[in-house]
Amino acid sequence: MHIEVSPDLTGASQNISVLRSDPVLVTIKREPILSEANIVSARAFNAMGGFALEFKFDENGTWLLEQYSAANPGAHFVIFGQWGKKNSDGRWLADPVIGRRISNGTLVFHAPTARARRPINLCSASTRSRRETTKKYSNDFSRG
Repeated sequence: MHIEVSPDLTGASQNISVLRSDPVLVTIKREPILSEANIVSARAFNAMGGFALEFKFDENGTWLLEQYSAANPGAHFVIFGQWGKKNSDGRWLADPVIGRRISNGTLVFHAPTARARRPINLCSASTRSRRETTKKYSNDFSRG
């Protein structure tokens, strides 16, 4: 999971594109704040308009999720799913808005992509803020 940042000249940020019918460009911090190592459990379930994903994090992940969500309301997480050993075996899956502080260690968000047939590993996520196109989903992305 990465956090959205302003573009900088130090190389600490990178621009990515969340792929969907209308791609969204996001500037993220290169270093992740959470990874698949912090996940205790993950599940996909049917939701209105597609499906949703739920990730439950370990104690350290719960603390980090709370800290970053509290400090960045209105921003977005960008989640990357990887199906093989190389980054080219994956893609950016979603960019849920941070609606409020997430204190329970659980990130739930609507996934606007087709349901994957293989397991998804959470490799990274980031934030994207102030985008009109995602405000309609803000209530679906977090429970805290």
